[in-house]
Amino acid sequence: MKVFANGVYDYLFPVANPVYTEENFYKALAMYPAICGEVGPYSTYTDPIDSCKHEIATMVAHFAQETGANWPGYEGIQEKWRQSLWALTEGSCATTSAGSSACDYYQGTGWAAEAYPRGSPSAQYFGRGAKQVSWNYNYGPFSKVIFGDVETLLANPERVANEGWLA
Repeated sequence: MKVFANGVYDYLFPVANPVYTEENFYKALAMYPAICGEVGPYSTYTDPIDSCKHEIATMVAHFAQETGANWPGYEGIQEKWRQSLWALTEGSCATTSAGSSACDYYQGTGWAAEAYPRGSPSAQYFGRGAKQVSWNYNYGPFSKVIFGDVETLLANPERVANEGWLA
């Protein structure tokens, strides 16, 4: 399903990281057929097209909040919603060449550690991708939905930023 008319994606996301392509957007949508698939029972819309527009607008708002070039003094695109998809990883949390990060979001005790244990000694669970997936207890379920097991992204969380359709 094509959501955007020609040129609209580039208009909406003029400062997007090169990983966030329109093709990768459609690949990601294909993993969730319910998105823009039908009008849900709790929707205020009766027209599937209107419902889809609402769903996409909600996603774009979240993308802008999580990945926008929204910092004081930014001289680029002034509409905040058009700054979406600028960041691929969370602020200063990128993993260093030594394998460490300023943001090790790992819940290492209780239910989260039991259900979603650290997948490798160097795995770091800071925000990545358009939804800025963070914490082991979010990487695990995301991995389960996409790959059918929790281990894939727990062992390799960097895949969320490195593989365009996952981002």
